[in-house]
Amino acid sequence: MDRKAQLNLTLFALALNARVEYALMWIASIVEDEKCWSTRRRNAGELAWKAGYIFGDQPIPTFFKGEEELEEAWRAGAIEREDEEHEAEKDIERQKREALIEEKIEARDWEALGLPHPHDLLTALQNGESHNVGGHALTPDEDGVWITNPYGHDCALWQAVTIEDVEQFLTDMARGEEYGPVPH
Repeated sequence: MDRKAQLNLTLFALALNARVEYALMWIASIVEDEKCWSTRRRNAGELAWKAGYIFGDQPIPTFFKGEEELEEAWRAGAIEREDEEHEAEKDIERQKREALIEEKIEARDWEALGLPHPHDLLTALQNGESHNVGGHALTPDEDGVWITNPYGHDCALWQAVTIEDVEQFLTDMARGEEYGPVPH
């Protein structure tokens, strides 16, 4: 059962109810009932928003045409729904990317991840060579290997760097993790 059927709503019913509330709002203004006017206005807007949210893929109802508040509420509902759908699509894509990264990490396919092989990186660091991985600078000195994050903060010191340290670091970089303090 689709979303619209679950809600047991039709575009016609929502639009008609919104338009009736809108008409009652104007009647309330004629009789100078401010509380009733405010309630009817809010109800009309909520119903028009809901209609746009649920049925925004359809043309705007005739009942709303020429009534700026109802048209704006309709558009706001439709836009929010589109934004939610777009965010859901982005979330699915992010989850797919993360799953692919995890597969490559599990397979130790460092090249496919755009990262150096752990043994090569360890050997280079032990030979005193500096490297930049994932925006993090790895700088060997007499104390060990300093890790400096992309924002210039020294955030770790490997005093006796091991292959396990390097593999964990590369795994973190593959996952997009940042070490140390970050400005965001």
